[in-house]
This record gives sequence, structure tokens and C-alpha cells, in this order.
Amino acid sequence: SSPGPAMCTASAATTALPGRAHIINQGTSMSAPHVTGAIALLYQKYGALTPAQVQAQLHSRATVDGFVTAFGAVPNKDFGWGKLNLGDMTDPVCTVTAPNGGEVLQVAASANLTWTASDLVGVTGVDIEFSRNNGGSWENIALGVSNTGSYPWTVIGPVTTSALLRVTARDAAGNASNDLSNAVWAINRPPVCS
Repeated sequence: SSPGPAMCTASAATTALPGRAHIINQGTSMSAPHVTGAIALLYQKYGALTPAQVQAQLHSRATVDGFVTAFGAVPNKDFGWGKLNLGDMTDPVCTVTAPNGGEVLQVAASANLTWTASDLVGVTGVDIEFSRNNGGSWENIALGVSNTGSYPWTVIGPVTTSALLRVTARDAAGNASNDLSNAVWAINRPPVCS
């Protein structure tokens, strides 16, 4: 806004910029409402945050481009940590499809773990985990795999009747969501032939 006074006349100080639809303001009078609105969106998504958590979110999401760094490394006196940018705050949508409840898998057999995951921008990877105790604890099957919707798994023991599958989908902006099997499923020993 520094060239504003030279561009404005006393009679049209608020509309003399190109398009005659802009107002010249500067400093905290305009940055404060924008940042306050951004913080409200962070609260809406994440719930109560401490001031340090809000600051960390704003710093990590700020856009640092050539224009910002032309004034020096961030943080700098002109742009702080960069340009305010909340970007993509929408979580991916993720649904476990199999095993989803009631199935019986055999130790050492092959099983196809399946899910659907989508995002407005794109899912960058999924984490696949399972629990033997109805979600009391989780074991990694595969982390950061491609979102193909299917993962071949060789079933491992020990046996359980309280297994759950959990798939977590992530996008490039760090948003994530997960889904669990709708009900428990079982892992049994393979039948013994005599």
C-alpha cells in the first residue's frame, strides 16, 4: 500500500486503484482480520489449540516463494514466516471394504486387503494396520503405500477372533483420515490334514 497516497485523490481515496473497486489499507488493520479468520478455520478443523500450536500451524503452512525470499530468509521483517496460506484443509475420504467384519482368514494364506480412498487433490499414500484385540493395540502391515485400493497380505499368527483392519489415507497437505473394519474378523490356524 506504500504507493497508495500518490495514486489517490482526496475525493476518491478508496476507489482510485485500478478497477476503482479497491481500498488502500495497511498493516495490522487488514492483516488481523485475515489471520483471525484463518485461526477460526484451524479451530474448526482441529478443536482447541494452544497459542503455540496455532503459531506452528500458521508457520508450517505459510507460502514461501521467490517474492518472500527476495526480502531475506524467513522469518524476515517484511513477510515474517511467509504469506498466509491454509491451503487444502479437507481430509481424504477413506473406507475399509475387506476384511470388514465376520471373515475368517487362515494363518500363512494370502488375503487381499481392500479399501477406497479419495481426496480433492489426491491421496499421496495409505498406512495399513491391524489389531488382534478389537483396537486395543495396532500392528503395521504397510506404511506409505500407493493408493491402489488393494494390498496382498500373507496372514500372520497368532490366531484371534477380535481382528480389525485400519487404513489411513494421507494427502500432500498433511491431512489424514482413517477407517476401521465395521466389525471384528478372525485369524485361524490352517486346517490339519491327517
